[in-house]
Amino acid sequence: FVAGKKKDRDGVKRIHGLNLRQASSHRRQMHRENGLRRRRDMLNKRRRIAPTSEEKKTANGESGNHDEGTIKDYIQMANDAIQKFKKAVEEASAESQQQQLNALKTIVYMLSREDMDPEMIIDAIINAGMVKNLISLLESRNTTSSELQMQAAWCLTNIASGTHAQTELVLPACPAFIQALSGNNRKLKEHAVWALGNIAGDSDEFRVGIY
Repeated sequence: FVAGKKKDRDGVKRIHGLNLRQASSHRRQMHRENGLRRRRDMLNKRRRIAPTSEEKKTANGESGNHDEGTIKDYIQMANDAIQKFKKAVEEASAESQQQQLNALKTIVYMLSREDMDPEMIIDAIINAGMVKNLISLLESRNTTSSELQMQAAWCLTNIASGTHAQTELVLPACPAFIQALSGNNRKLKEHAVWALGNIAGDSDEFRVGIY
């Protein structure tokens, strides 16, 4: 009689022989999976979107009109901009900062499109070894362009809105983001708050790692 009640309460899983420990483990696994699913649904809310016409205008200056084209076109534009950015970093000429800025504006715009899944572009950035370059720009006190630092911060913020593995690559930027909070650049502060929130929201491990 008692066993029958347990079967009715636990349903199919109890009939199949799951004991209480197994059932508890299964519930924890389901909770983790639901959490990951909710996190994917929140990506667009955690990404920094480029809503203003001025931001679109500055991005369009690098690669033409981004509002026309297919997803494949957008990904190609982002890949082209990544290569231009890497080339400008390697040249390290007097004009390279402007070239880096132009390329970053395009990359950020593609990462920030509401109709785009950013993960493919984030992967392209990672595969190009660009994350370290972005962190270096954020940390640098020698750059003459605060706009360049802001675009690097924006890019890192959206990378941190990706998967657990993608977010982990942004962890080395935490000291620079924390330092930006005490600076005078309001826009950079906003990016720092957003990026640190993305990192802390990913996992308890990363939240501890910020400090």
